[in-house]
Amino acid sequence: MTNEMKDTEMNEVAGGQAINGCYYTYVPDGWEPYQIKYGDCLSVLAMNRGYSVAQLMANNPLIDNANVIRAGFWMVLPRIF
Repeated sequence: MTNEMKDTEMNEVAGGQAINGCYYTYVPDGWEPYQIKYGDCLSVLAMNRGYSVAQLMANNPLIDNANVIRAGFWMVLPRIF
């Protein structure tokens, strides 16, 4: 699959979420898919949800550099209750 996948295809995945053109078949309990927005920063996303960058990266294996996340790509983040 490519990053050119349509949004509807990304949102139709049962039991997982299409992220960065690949399918995650596992989203940890208490976490949810999140589409990265322009200006997002992994450290701020982590801090706002009470997690460390290392914890976010451990649950997002397609992110290999904490300093480079791309708008439009998908990741999983802890839910805010």
